Amino acid sequence: MKPNKRKADVKALSRNPDSLNAKLTEKEMKFVEHYVKQNCSQTESARLAGYNHANQEGYRLIRRKHIADKIVEMQDEMRSRARITPDRSLNDLMKIRDKAYEEGSYNASIGAEKLRLQIAGLLVDKKEIKTGKIDQMSREEVLKELTKLQEQAEQNTIDVSFTSEEVAT
Repeated sequence: MKPNKRKADVKALSRNPDSLNAKLTEKEMKFVEHYVKQNCSQTESARLAGYNHANQEGYRLIRRKHIADKIVEMQDEMRSRARITPDRSLNDLMKIRDKAYEEGSYNASIGAEKLRLQIAGLLVDKKEIKTGKIDQMSREEVLKELTKLQEQAEQNTIDVSFTSEEVAT
């Protein structure tokens, strides 16, 4: 299956043979559980595990060898328990697609085929997420951004007001 874009490539991080064989702390284990079992982002997992600076800590934690190893181990256990493989998913979706097509449920058929293409890596949704917090901007930067937004709004606004003569007719 295609990895979630918002998640770090944990398998690549865990391939380093220089394992420290370090034990996870209770907080690190909570981070791993939220990351794997609830499919949270690394930032959200760190926040839920109780870290103060979740964004930085999530980034740092996901790159620690013993944590990446535990994540891969738990993900493999979950896949094994659920008997999930890309081939099985592709076959199941093909059956769903074909059955939906036969029954005239074209939207369902298209949806199943879209998922098959995503699993195969032939269809990728590209999204750009821009982050920026207004509280990190200076007053001048905020005013400049507001002015820019007002100018854009004026360019995209159409005047549809009526004169009193047009309303009377």
